[in-house]
Amino acid sequence: MTEFMVSSIGWVYLVIVLDWYTKKIVGWNLTLRSRAGEWEEALEMAVEKEFPDGVRGQGLKLISDNGSQPTATSFMRDMATLGIEQIFTSYDNPKGNADTREDDEDNKRGGNLA
Repeated sequence: MTEFMVSSIGWVYLVIVLDWYTKKIVGWNLTLRSRAGEWEEALEMAVEKEFPDGVRGQGLKLISDNGSQPTATSFMRDMATLGIEQIFTSYDNPKGNADTREDDEDNKRGGNLA
């Protein structure tokens, strides 16, 4: 997740679900709040778009940091229900979310989310 300051609105949060293999943004949510529900909406978009027949049995993994949103009970429950394995990066991991951060920087420079 990254945040932007928009002078007329305030803080705006961008949650991205990135396919680490293709580096393609498969889900996203641009919102005024940063809670587990907003992460769940981005994940739902990714699942519906990439796996219209369902994700169970696909061996999917979601890599995230240890923030409050991906460790929230509701988010972890959704992951278990979908059968998606959750992997957390280690603290201060140089790779960590680097691919997502790089994509965030591209979007800040006028990249496209579609």
